[in-house]
Amino acid sequence: MVPEKIAEAKALEPDHLDFIVLDLETLRLADEVEGGWGNIEGLGLSVACTWDATYGLRDWYEDQVSQLVTCLNKFPAIVGFNILAFDYRVLDPYCSTSVLQSRTVDILSIFKRQTGHRIKLDDLAQATLGHGKSGVGTLAVKWWREGRRDKVVSYCRQDVEITRDLFLYGTSNGCLKYPSFDGIKTAQVSFATR
Repeated sequence: MVPEKIAEAKALEPDHLDFIVLDLETLRLADEVEGGWGNIEGLGLSVACTWDATYGLRDWYEDQVSQLVTCLNKFPAIVGFNILAFDYRVLDPYCSTSVLQSRTVDILSIFKRQTGHRIKLDDLAQATLGHGKSGVGTLAVKWWREGRRDKVVSYCRQDVEITRDLFLYGTSNGCLKYPSFDGIKTAQVSFATR
């Protein structure tokens, strides 16, 4: 964690530090599974990455999903971006995530509820943090198949860090910035669990 982010985290109320961030990458693309986007459960897990204040970044693989869910279950808040509609559905065939949902802070869901529209993680990060992602999820599937697994892990870890930093920014400032046709706008956010 970069020093300014540590300082930001320490400035928050202690209960705001007791959270974990999750992101994952898949084995398959939606157009490769029967049912497409309606069958997210069929995409399979290549790697999941988490961040928490105690252990920092950690990587979890397909055979470790039950340990991952056990770890997530220890935190009062699980933070992600589109985690309810995507990440949990990818994990569910391996191990049920239903116990986690009431403690989940889904940044995309909160943003959509506030503004009425969806946004890409990269666009939100560029506007709020001044930097974005290094690629797209479809590349992660390609890299995994090519045996470039370190690249997939690095990409997933970057998404976790961006998600964490958006959560910290939104917690500290009560808002996130996003691009629109007439410049950068601000959406008020409250990151209470649903």
